[in-house]
Amino acid sequence: MALTLAIVVAAVVIAAAAAALVRRRRPDPPTVPAVSVPAQLDRHDFELPEREWLLVLFTSATCLSCAEARAALAPIDRPDLVVQEAALETHRPLHERYSVDWVPVVVLADREGVVRWSRVGPPTPNDLNRALAEIDS
Repeated sequence: MALTLAIVVAAVVIAAAAAALVRRRRPDPPTVPAVSVPAQLDRHDFELPEREWLLVLFTSATCLSCAEARAALAPIDRPDLVVQEAALETHRPLHERYSVDWVPVVVLADREGVVRWSRVGPPTPNDLNRALAEIDS
């Protein structure tokens, strides 16, 4: 009887220890893709480098939200700003040079190529209005 009781107690202790280990093991957290946004551009890589400001939209043909980003930038018409789309299919060297691995990415760079504002994903009209208001001040 004592032997049976000892076996039962040992089995309960082993089961409790195994349960504690299983509870402590958590699944790995989901991976979050690292998004690279350039901090500096060479203005000669883009159209009209003599303009005061450059707004670049990095896109891809397979990007579902790039059309939304394109539409947000379409109404922008300023003499001091050039807006350029850099589609992966036609501007792959730019994507590679600036390590753009996620689209859409929008960057606003000054005459020296310093990125003053950026957005990963389609920008809202408020985002763009704030960014453009800051370059006016």
